Order: sequence, then C-alpha cells, then structure tokens
Amino acid sequence: MEGNNRLFIAVGVLVALAGGVWAVNREKPEERAERVTDPWTAIQRDQVSRFVIDPAGDPPAIELEKRDNKWFMNQPGRGPADDSQVTSMLSSLADMHADSITAREAASHAALEVDSAHAVHLQVFRGSAKLFDGWVGKDLDGGTAVRFEGDSRVFRVRGLERFRLQNAAREWRNRQITNVERAHVRWVQWQDPTGTWRFDRNNDTWTAAATNPAIERLDTARVNQLVTNLIALNATDFAADNAATGLTDASPSFTIDVDNGPQIVLRVGQNSGDDGIFVKRADSDVVFVAARSGASAIDFDATAVQTPLPPEGGTGDASTTAPAPEPQGAPGGMPMGMPMGMPGGPGGPGGPGGQIPPELMRQIQQQIQQQAAARAAGGGGN
Repeated sequence: MEGNNRLFIAVGVLVALAGGVWAVNREKPEERAERVTDPWTAIQRDQVSRFVIDPAGDPPAIELEKRDNKWFMNQPGRGPADDSQVTSMLSSLADMHADSITAREAASHAALEVDSAHAVHLQVFRGSAKLFDGWVGKDLDGGTAVRFEGDSRVFRVRGLERFRLQNAAREWRNRQITNVERAHVRWVQWQDPTGTWRFDRNNDTWTAAATNPAIERLDTARVNQLVTNLIALNATDFAADNAATGLTDASPSFTIDVDNGPQIVLRVGQNSGDDGIFVKRADSDVVFVAARSGASAIDFDATAVQTPLPPEGGTGDASTTAPAPEPQGAPGGMPMGMPMGMPGGPGGPGGPGGQIPPELMRQIQQQIQQQAAARAAGGGGN
C-alpha cells in the first residue's frame, strides 16, 4: 500500500514537471524576455510643473513651465504655450512604460542614439523634484530607445515618441494672435497717420462712421472680409529677440471692440522676410510674425474696400458696358446674303478702309429682310 502511494506521488511530480516544461515552451519569445519594471516613478499629469527638452546638436533647449495653472514657454522665447501640444506631451508621460531592456553596455549607446551627441535629453519636474531624466533615442519596434541618467542600460519604452520632442520651438508656443467670435464684435477701427476709419457691426452688415474720411464706392462686403481675416489671425513664427520690427506707438493699428471683454488692439510693423510681417498686440510683449496676406490688412487701404471701377467708357451697368454681339452670318460680320462687291462686302466700299453710309445700310438691311420673307413664303427656295 505504501509502495502504491509512493508511485502516485512520483507520477504526480512527473506530471507537474511536464506541465511546467510545456508552459515554458508555449510562451512566446517576447514573453520569455526579461521582464522589467519602470525605472522611474509613475508620472501624474497634474503633478508636472515644468519640463525641459534639449535636442541634440545646435537647437536651443525648450523649457515650459506651469504658472497659475497655465503653461508658458521660458526659453528660447517667452510667452503662452500651445495647450494642445502640452496636453499631448503630458499624456505621453503619464502613459509611457518600460517594456524591455534592449542593451546593457555603453558601447551600444551611439548605435541606439541615446548618447549625448544624438539623443534628445528630456527632464520632467514637480517643483524642484526631478520626476524623469532620460536620453531619448531612436525608434525601436513598438517603442523608443531610452537611457536614464546614470544608468548604462537602454530600455525600450512604449508611449514616449521621439518625433514629438523634435518639434521646433514655435510649435510649442501659442501662435493665436486673435480669436474673436464675430457675434461679439461691436465695432472695428483702423487707424494710421492718414486717418481713422471705424465700422459698426449691424448683424451681418457694417456701417461706416460719419466721421470717416469719404470712401467712394464703399463695399461693406469687402469690409466684412477684412474683419473676418483679422479676428482669427494666427502667426507663422515669432520675432527674434534682436529683430528690427518697426513697431512703434504710431504704427498702423486695428482695434476690435467686443461685448465680452477688453478691446483688442493690433499693431503692424515692417516686413519680416519675403512672406511675413511683424504684428504685436498692445496687451502683450510677444511679437508675432504673420503671413503678409493676412496681416497686411491691418494697414488700412481704402481701395481694399471699394467696388472696382467699371471698364473705361462704361457705367458699371452690364447692359451698357458689355460688348455688342457680332452679327450672325459671314465672317467679319458681313450680313448673310450680301453679294460680293456690295458696300460692306469684300471688295466693296464698306470693306477694309471703307464705311457704309447709314441710309444705304438701312436700305440693304430692308432688302435682305424682304428676300428672307419671300424665301420663307415660297417654301425656302432661292
């Protein structure tokens, strides 16, 4: 009996060992790889108060900081940050995790682009405490190579994408110059050394102020188009610290008066390169570069809101300015049925170099009409 028990125990051990071997062999190769825990403390989005992105090479480091629950860029420029870019970045930090160890030796750092010459250096802070300090390298299969400061190991990290960290500095900044709903606009005003032009909004139309300089052929639909461009104006870039912007208190300006906040005053400076122009809001130190096609509307030009002049010799009425249709018939306008050699026909006095007297032309036209009537009465014969 005791021998049977020992036999059952031995069989049970063998079955267990066999099951373990089967389970190991059944694991996928990636599941048999070394399992790692994140070498950083989990990052909560609302804990992050500052982060610094230092690209490899010449581009300057980008530093963004949260102040009074709003994000701002501290360097290389100063001003409000783009909320959508920051939100996307914080989501990536909260979702990232180390999936595996890709390499362990420093000799592999350059090939994986996690050395100081190739990597993007990312540092994340909560107050003065550093939450994350990593060198972000090349894309790997399903992740990104990341090396942490003071550690030679290279991790494959999911959720952190290098391309996001390589955005130009301007992409991290708020490039919105104006963002006003038309329904809240009460009036707009252009001002420059030559005069002041104000237009009051009346539902979908605009009324010129009585004090405006006279504008012939004023087209309020064109006023509306200028306003539409200027109440939703975005920058393409930002002025360098030492840029000669040409902005002064006497620069041409555009004022938007709204019913839900303070007035917005824009000033336009000189051109920035071939396609841009410097623009500044009176309530901010930020100097934007806007596309000239939109920003040049701040420098008011009366011809931009005028109905074009009619063609020379016309009155603007299509019935009087449209060219008269050429008479149907023979080439050159010769009436059908006019014999060769007759006045007005080839070789006649009305041909090139000649002119048919009005009375003779009327007689010819009457004859042609009579001939046509006779052919119609006769069944269309000649």
